[in-house]
Amino acid sequence: MIGSRTRKVVGQRGATAPWRLPMRPMTRSSVRSASDRSRSIGYWVVPAERGRGVATDAVRLLGRWALRQLSLRRLELYQFVGNDASGQVAEKVGFQREGVLRAYVVMRGEPRDCVMYSLLASDIETAGSR
Repeated sequence: MIGSRTRKVVGQRGATAPWRLPMRPMTRSSVRSASDRSRSIGYWVVPAERGRGVATDAVRLLGRWALRQLSLRRLELYQFVGNDASGQVAEKVGFQREGVLRAYVVMRGEPRDCVMYSLLASDIETAGSR
């Protein structure tokens, strides 16, 4: 991905590993399979680039593309409980908070709770050009 403001490589989408990019990425985002016409989106931003809107821009663009071009019914986003910045990104883009999934992910041998968000095509149509 190329930053619209900086015109620098700011991240990636899909399955390419971040360490294979020619430049150090500022964000990583992807769309992964879940179920029938439903997918999940994930992202990560290096600490030095956080707070600059990179994740919001990437998730907004990738989310709209996925819902429209892939004709998805639903896009899901999962955030670790306590990662409030990630939740703010989701809400800025138009994702709706659905609830907490207890012990949903195991990280470093420990179960972690996740907040689940969803975005429907009708959400982005209603939001217009957020």
